[in-house]
Formats: sequence, structure tokens, C-alpha cells
Amino acid sequence: MSRHRAIIWLFIASLAVRLFLVLIHTDVKLVDEMNGYDYGARTLLQGKGLYSVEVDLQDKRYRPFRAFLPPGYSVFLAGIYGVFGHSYFASRVVQSLLGALSVILAYLVGVRMFDKKVALLGAWILAFYPQSVQFADLLQTETLFLFLFLLAMLCFMKSLYNGSWRVVVAAGVLFGATALVRSIIMFFMLLVLAYVVAFVRRRAITGRVLVVTLLMFAVISPWTIRNYLVLDAFVPINSKVGWDFFQHNHSGFSYIMHNISDAPGEDEADRLAMDSEGYIDEIRLSRVCQSLAFRWIKEHPFLFVVKGIRQQWNLFSLERTFFVNMRRGYYGDVPKWLMLIAGSYMGLPFILLLPLAIIGFVYTDRRGLAMRIVLLLFGYFMLLAFAAYILYRQRYPLLPFLCLFAAVAILRRKEVLADIKNLGDKSAKKRIVICASLITFYAIGWLIDIGLSVPALLGSV
Repeated sequence: MSRHRAIIWLFIASLAVRLFLVLIHTDVKLVDEMNGYDYGARTLLQGKGLYSVEVDLQDKRYRPFRAFLPPGYSVFLAGIYGVFGHSYFASRVVQSLLGALSVILAYLVGVRMFDKKVALLGAWILAFYPQSVQFADLLQTETLFLFLFLLAMLCFMKSLYNGSWRVVVAAGVLFGATALVRSIIMFFMLLVLAYVVAFVRRRAITGRVLVVTLLMFAVISPWTIRNYLVLDAFVPINSKVGWDFFQHNHSGFSYIMHNISDAPGEDEADRLAMDSEGYIDEIRLSRVCQSLAFRWIKEHPFLFVVKGIRQQWNLFSLERTFFVNMRRGYYGDVPKWLMLIAGSYMGLPFILLLPLAIIGFVYTDRRGLAMRIVLLLFGYFMLLAFAAYILYRQRYPLLPFLCLFAAVAILRRKEVLADIKNLGDKSAKKRIVICASLITFYAIGWLIDIGLSVPALLGSV
């Protein structure tokens, strides 16, 4: 089969499985921050500007939140609503298209990191991987974010050596747009720039990375200026950053291990954030949260380390997005037997994917610059997880690369099995020990999650 025909079939299959989920899910009930993004889209279309109101906050005396969430996804929804009306169906169909295109982008990125064989198998894994499929059906940022991020990464990888300056500009603009959808990626290019300056030391590459970084911040800057004019404060993208930092940097051991934020701590933050009129302002709340988090870290350094380790498990924990949204009512009234079948498909594959990805990572040649940038991406998310708080769904930008590493493991399975049989060889033993140690570390986190989560899940089914 020719390369172009293989890509066409990959796109068709990816689109079909995503559209199938959208078509069978007819009873959509927005939950959590979906309401905030939807509300922001509607206020934009009404000419009021962008507002972000999360459903959990509407029963309290909050002033209007103008920059609590990043603007990108609300703008995306507003564009769809402007053409098709306030249609969740149209939004999810467009997301299905973006999800299928993301699979093709993952293939193209994989070709630059590995070879066509690894790239194609990794893309097929991503095409049917449950988390990738289900996000096309969710009115959340992940599908749009991944599409823009992979397109930015592809342009960036092309720009490093022989790409034209047009590709350099495209990479910078795309990284800026990506950050406006999810601000979590905003400082990644600064890490890449620091790495290139410190270790690559090639003027041409350093210059291109610098231009990409500056262009990214140039794209973000109009929104930053808007925030300063509206909020009278320096907020690069969204004010929720302070709240996210606070989430688990204020809790006791039990809350940390259960992966929840304690309500008394949140109530204290609300109380301290109230102004003289009894209202909670988003900027005041962000600053209070940051102050309380830093104080807690200073007073509880051991718990901070425990929390950091717990968050590494959380970053690569078992997939729970489907179950969380099911419990909160996003899927409406669905028969329990169907939920159990769907739940098995949605929840179990990560148990296979992560060990394969770890093995593929260990058996991959990691010397190329494109590969090093991807490794920096993993390190960046792990550092954020340690310092702050990351949900399992926030590892989504890593998913295409996990699929690619898993493809390496599958294609090099004979070499892995040979190493297992030849543990007397020092190099073979080293590779197997590293694989076993990493898999065991994350398996411990899975066992903790299962022990703490199963009772609640069973109670909801």
C-alpha cells in the first residue's frame, strides 16, 4: 500500500470512530468547566466580551470572571455557534475532524522522530485509543489543543534545520494559539530555548528557537494587554493559574493520597479573597491562592515532596475521564450495562499502553534534537506535576508520543525478548532493569488509585 493511501485510510478510520461516538451520544449535559467555555462563547456572540463562569462558583458572591479560563476554546466554540447556532452536535463533529487530523499530524511528527513504520503503527494506536476518541465527544479543550500543538511541533521540527522562515513563523504563531487554548504549555518554549543555548550551542538553531519563542509571546500579548485593561493586573493568559497551584499545595496527607483538595482550605482562600463589599475578585483570589500555597510549601516541605511523588502517579494514572464525566451526568441517561461495556474500553488500555511506551522509550535512540525536544516535553509536564497539580486528562499532549514509543516496543519485541533471555549481558540487564523499575513505580500508583477509587465508582454504577 502506498504512503498516501495508508494516510487516507488512517484518516477515514480515525474520523469514523469519532463520529460514531458523537452520533450515539445524543443526550449531552455540560458539566464543570464545559459550562465556563460555553458561557464564554455565548457572551462573545452577544457582544459582551468574554466571561468565564464555572458552575461550581455560581452559588457564591463572585464578581464576573473575565480571564479565569484561557480564551482560545471559547473563541473556537463561538465560531461554530456563529455558523451553526448553539449546537453541541456541530461542535463535536468539528472536533471529530480535528481529532482525525491530529492522528495524521502524529504520523508526520513520528516520521521525523523515528521512521515511517513506527510512525504509522503509532498513529493507528492513537486513532483508536479511547482517550483520543472520547475527547472528540467532550466539549473540553483537549481536542483543539492537541491539533494545534501537534501542528506547532511539526512546524517547529521542520524549522530546526532546513525549514524556511515561513515555517519558523508558523511554528511561533501556532504555539501562541496553542497557549491561548491551554496556558499550561506557555513556558515550554522557554525550556527548549534554555536547553538549546546550554547544550546545542549552534547559532542558527538558537536563533530559530528564539524567534519561535518571541513570536509565541507576541501572539499571546494582545490578550495580556486586554487582561491588564480589564482587570488592572498582569495576567498573561488566565487567572486560574493561581488556583491550580493552590489545589494540592495546601492539603493534608489523606487529601493528597486521595487526590482531592480539602474544602476547608478552599473556604479559607475564598474568605481571604473577599473585598470590603463581600465579593470575591478573580485577581485577588489568584494572589491569595499563590500566597497560601507558598506558605504551605515552606511550612510542610516533606508533604510537598510526598505530593510531588503522588502527582507523578497522577500524571500517568489510569484513565478516569470517562468515569468522572459519567458520574457527573455528561452522558445523560444511559443504560448501566452499556456504561460498563464502554467503561472497559475507556479505562483498561492504558494498562497496556504505558508499559509498552516505557519499553519503547528505553529501546529508542534518544540522540536526535527532535527526540530531545519531546523528552523535554515529558520532563516539563512531570515538573509541573511535581510543583503544582495535574489531572490525568492533562497528559493528553503526551499521548501521541506514548503511542509512538509503544509502537517502538511492539516492532522491537524480539530484541526485548532476547534481552530478557540474556540477562547475563550487562547492557541487556540494564535495559530490562530500567523498564521493570519504571513500570513497577507507576503500577504502585495504579494500585493506590484502584484501592481508593473503586468503592466510589461502584457506588455510582
